[in-house]
Amino acid sequence: MRFYPHEFPDFFNEPTTDKFEICDYEERGLGVTALVDFYKGQEVFRFTGIATTKITQYSLQLNDKLHIHDPWFMGRILHSCDPNCSVDMDERSFTALRDIKNGEAVTMDYNSTEAVLFKPFECQCSEECKTGIVGGYQFNDGNDEAKISRLLHQNDWRFAKTLKHIPHFYSRGREWDNWDDFVWACDYIQKNSTQGTFNPTGKYRYNYFHLGKWKYWVMERDKPADQQILINRAVDGYTYDASVKV
Repeated sequence: MRFYPHEFPDFFNEPTTDKFEICDYEERGLGVTALVDFYKGQEVFRFTGIATTKITQYSLQLNDKLHIHDPWFMGRILHSCDPNCSVDMDERSFTALRDIKNGEAVTMDYNSTEAVLFKPFECQCSEECKTGIVGGYQFNDGNDEAKISRLLHQNDWRFAKTLKHIPHFYSRGREWDNWDDFVWACDYIQKNSTQGTFNPTGKYRYNYFHLGKWKYWVMERDKPADQQILINRAVDGYTYDASVKV
């Protein structure tokens, strides 16, 4: 039987329930267990999923802009600092780095593909592991720039439909996984912003935080971070029509 929904076409070497099982690995969460032996160098399985610009808990990074979201199978592969599989994102395949025995967990090194993880975590891949926090190959737990980038990318953004004439998106603090992270992000934006005017009127001045192609600003300009409810973002440099009214 398949792991993937019937809406996905069958594909070569896709994982099936006669070869794999999803098991509970207690503190490490759900993971994939091999039900047959695989030899070193063998392609273990191929995967599919949904292409998205968002980092999710069940995605792997395809390139700088896209991620493959797969909560059905690939997204359940556990991390190990000494993994038994390598990942080829071009082929969307896992290959055995050494022999894998029936009953063994299938593992990968998250730092090998992910610039920044959806949720960095303390590694518990073995009793001997001393890695500490696993967060992706660009992650630095003491680097605020990396932290704000991760938080702003991993949380949901909604298009402001009631203000279509002023195209922008917003993220609600109450929908973040961690309220303290939201407050921290608001504080960081407020402290690292530069003042700019809303064009074309020039009447309204906001403190904008610029990151990549986006500019971010908090909802309440004169309130502290812990009293904010929204973070807004819009494409940096976007020019509004002169007829825009606010």
